[in-house]
Amino acid sequence: MSIVSWNCRGLGNLATVQGVVDIVKELRPSIIFLMETKISYSRAKETLRMQGFYNSEGMDNEGSSGGIIMGWNDDIEVVIKEKHQNYVDCQVRSREGELPWRLTGYYAYSDTRRRREAWDMLRRLAEHNTMPWIVIGDFNDILYESEKKGNVPQPPWRLKGFT
Repeated sequence: MSIVSWNCRGLGNLATVQGVVDIVKELRPSIIFLMETKISYSRAKETLRMQGFYNSEGMDNEGSSGGIIMGWNDDIEVVIKEKHQNYVDCQVRSREGELPWRLTGYYAYSDTRRRREAWDMLRRLAEHNTMPWIVIGDFNDILYESEKKGNVPQPPWRLKGFT
C-alpha cells in the first residue's frame, strides 16, 4: 500500500490536475491526501473520482485558501472518525484483513498566530489513541532552525511544537 500527501496549492489549475494524474499513474497510491485545494470539496471529489478514487472525505476551501481532501480506492477499508477544516482522521484496514491503524491527513494553519491552536488539535487527537498512527500532511512548521530560510530566528516555542 502506498500513500501520497501533497500540498497542491490549487486544484483548480489544469497543471495541478495533470500533476495529480501523473502522480497517481506513477505511484498508484491506495490513499491520496491533498491540501490547499482552493476549491470546493465537491469539485475536488470529482477530480479524484476521475483518477479512480471513488471514496473520499474532505472540507471546502475558505475563500482563496484551504480545502482538503482524502481519497482512497476500493482495495482498502477506511472509516472516517472525524473531520475538521484542518484534518481528516480515519481508521484504515487492508482488504486482506490486516489489523486496523489510524491515519490523519493534516493541514496546519499557515497563520503563525494560530500555530499553537494547530498543535493543540493534534495533541487532542492523540489523547486516546491506542492504534498505530501515521500523521501526514503539511505542518507549516519546522523542527530545527536549520530548516528555515532567511535570517529571522524562530521563537523557541515554534521549534518545540512537535514535542
